[in-house]
Amino acid sequence: MDDCPYIEIPSISIHPDRINVYRELHWINDKRKKNAIATLIKQSKSHNNKVSSQAARKINKAITYLLFLANDKKCYSRKSGKEFKFKATFVTLTLSGKQMHTDNEIKNSLLNQFLVEAKKKWKVSNYIWRAEKQENGNIHFHLLTDKFIPHVELKDTWNRIQEKLGYVSAYRASMKEFFKNGFRIRERLLKHWSEANQRKAYQKGCSTDWASPNSTDIHSLRLISNVTSYLQKYFNKETQTGQSQGRLWGCSTSLSNVSGARTELDRATDSELRQLKELYQPRIITGDYYSIIFLNIHQLIKSGLPIIAGLVTKYLFELFNYSYQSFIN
Repeated sequence: MDDCPYIEIPSISIHPDRINVYRELHWINDKRKKNAIATLIKQSKSHNNKVSSQAARKINKAITYLLFLANDKKCYSRKSGKEFKFKATFVTLTLSGKQMHTDNEIKNSLLNQFLVEAKKKWKVSNYIWRAEKQENGNIHFHLLTDKFIPHVELKDTWNRIQEKLGYVSAYRASMKEFFKNGFRIRERLLKHWSEANQRKAYQKGCSTDWASPNSTDIHSLRLISNVTSYLQKYFNKETQTGQSQGRLWGCSTSLSNVSGARTELDRATDSELRQLKELYQPRIITGDYYSIIFLNIHQLIKSGLPIIAGLVTKYLFELFNYSYQSFIN
């Protein structure tokens, strides 16, 4: 029995964009299982600024679920005076002064507080974040959520939080020293920031006593044809600008627990899989121990096949309180 620590059971897991067919391991020896898990955890702690293949799968899955669960929302733009639709908000949070604390201190003191306040202020419940080093050595964060966050509120909230560690004060002191004799052009920035725009920013900075640095950005996703693919590549990219301490990414509990609707692959389920393949002729990737069938939830429901469609709708309702009607609208 010790020579065979587990048995393999043919299984499937169903997600918003695919069905995975694989062999699930059922461990016989608990000690062997614990040792295998401990090895995976140890390997995941050393990242060298590169997201591991295991983490990449989790990130991709979290992004897929977040975008699937996100409803189309309407928002009014004061700048353009027009109404627009959006599903997700993609923001960047930066430090306004030279980094004075460790990456982990900034995550624990600043990022964690921002996430707590975002839940209360903007009802953010589903989110994914990624840490990355800038060229200047500062850590910054990318955040994806399915809630609307007003830009002014975002900037004011993040500036207040980062001032806990003195970053707005450091920015103010730096700007006052640089402009102590009045406006100066920053030559190295002219390629991306014209003199007129620099002067405008200077005037705005003076009007706020340099207490409101532009420390946040909201990225538009409206012109991107495949948002899911774009975000997955963005969150999984390897950084080249310095080693980052601690975790490279994280997500809300709601997204960290997504494992898909799972069941053993018995005769009835296998029969439905065959019918789905004949009906939609989907793209399929096959490996030595798995197959990935690229079908989306709407196709599963339209097929009218009770086992697979029933599994996924039940799973998403239990985990996210999504009703059957939400899937077909």
